[in-house]
Amino acid sequence: MSSTIPLPPSSGMCWDWRSCAGVFGAALTVLRNLTRYHLRGERDLSPLYVVWHVTLRCNLRCEFCDDAKGRKYPDVRYPELGTADGLRLINLIRAACRSIYFTGGEPFVRSDFPELLRYSRQLGFWPIGVNTNLSLWEPLQAALRNHDIDVLVASLGSTDESKYDVLLGGRCGQTARILENLSRSARWQAEGGPRVVVNCLISAGRVQDARSVLAFCHEKRLWFSPIPEIHSVYVDPALLASPEYQHLVDDILEAKKRGDRIYGSLRGLETLLRACVFRCYPTQAPQLYPNGDLFYPCKPLWQITANVLEQGSFKRAWSTGRERFSPMPSCDNRCHLACYVNDTQWMEHPVEIAHDNCRLRF
Repeated sequence: MSSTIPLPPSSGMCWDWRSCAGVFGAALTVLRNLTRYHLRGERDLSPLYVVWHVTLRCNLRCEFCDDAKGRKYPDVRYPELGTADGLRLINLIRAACRSIYFTGGEPFVRSDFPELLRYSRQLGFWPIGVNTNLSLWEPLQAALRNHDIDVLVASLGSTDESKYDVLLGGRCGQTARILENLSRSARWQAEGGPRVVVNCLISAGRVQDARSVLAFCHEKRLWFSPIPEIHSVYVDPALLASPEYQHLVDDILEAKKRGDRIYGSLRGLETLLRACVFRCYPTQAPQLYPNGDLFYPCKPLWQITANVLEQGSFKRAWSTGRERFSPMPSCDNRCHLACYVNDTQWMEHPVEIAHDNCRLRF
């Protein structure tokens, strides 16, 4: 007999104990962080969610792939946890945080990834986010049936199949498959399934491709998430100097003001897309590598503090980083990565980003 869970009614999200506890826990974390920063001046803040790169392997070889050191993820060899240790790591993360975000590489190249997702749901994580290239439908479909994903993040840089196939590594038909799977995901979203966010990489000379993705998302009622191309950790200066790109940014911000499904707060979007100066609070989104290595305070600085499994505690591993690398470094405002720019808004403009997150998740 199937153990899958039926889709909830299309009238909206089901308020179960996971979502209620997740909202309550997130609100407490934000309030605690606001108090620690604004009243005590602390920058080492509690995590809103934990990012785990479950693998660096990928079934595609995209031209724009970059691990923030100028390398493609498939070229980086890094040890991975087996299933049992992966489940142990998820337990340790749950003791420190109520939200988890899985990324890669491509998570679904791991045959046990659906099991890791299912276990995360059983532990009560909310929201559970997954970043995927959306080329592997069967394992994803199983996770959707089981309602093991709350926010599905996929990548699409163009709807022009002949052009985008080349950027994905030259395998004919990949773009068509991704577009089909996005359409399928849109139907799941419409029936109460996970919110679907489309990360669109915007590159110099390919601004019209981004416009095509924006139009596709509008048609399918998907969330459009614009991402300026970054070389290592810096936004491409050629992109910022492009009048065509700046016109696109103007249009994206206007669409956001109209209430279109554009991911991110208005201030966060402008900061990200125009590479404005911002104050970073990276510890709100700690990152782990496939074997459980923890970066402190953020992945772009490439400071591995400890291995969470070896420490036996996420909080203990984090404290090790604080002791080894304090005081927290002041960077040069270089890495306009969406996660850090967006999370900044929780400290600077909490009401605005809370409203935006409610739109996304409910």
